[in-house]
Amino acid sequence: VLTMYLLPEVNLQLRPRLLAQLKPGTRVVSHDWDMGEWQPDARAVVEGLAKPVMPVQMSTVYLWIVPARVAGSWRLQVEGAGAEQAMELEFTQRFQEISGIAKRTRGRTLLQSAHLRGPEIRFAVIDETRRPSEPLHFFGRVYGDTMEGTTGGGRRWYAERKPR
Repeated sequence: VLTMYLLPEVNLQLRPRLLAQLKPGTRVVSHDWDMGEWQPDARAVVEGLAKPVMPVQMSTVYLWIVPARVAGSWRLQVEGAGAEQAMELEFTQRFQEISGIAKRTRGRTLLQSAHLRGPEIRFAVIDETRRPSEPLHFFGRVYGDTMEGTTGGGRRWYAERKPR
């Protein structure tokens, strides 16, 4: 956990270093000042007394969880599934907010319910091989240039970042 009580301009100057150097999942807490466009994962307003004779003071406390870096292209394979379950993923990322496209043999589809919290990732892909089409849910963890996890059906999956 990294705690900070710095001025807003210092928070903004530190933000790129925090995102680049801290391990995904690290919690960053700031008293009173935010991090600009990097939206907090949680925020709370707390009250306290500065001195017994002074009125109650309100402070805002912010929490961010350092996100894993997932932007770019990934090759994903579901264990025990044929080529129809292999796909390429293309993620876009702005801090902890992610979206993306899955490229499969039958075309492209937008990722549904994409979510990133530290190193934990989840998303869904519409499975066009099923009728009616149902989303295939993926739950996993990011480890640098690899990801792994399970599908909603309990199958293991693995992904590897494609070289640029």
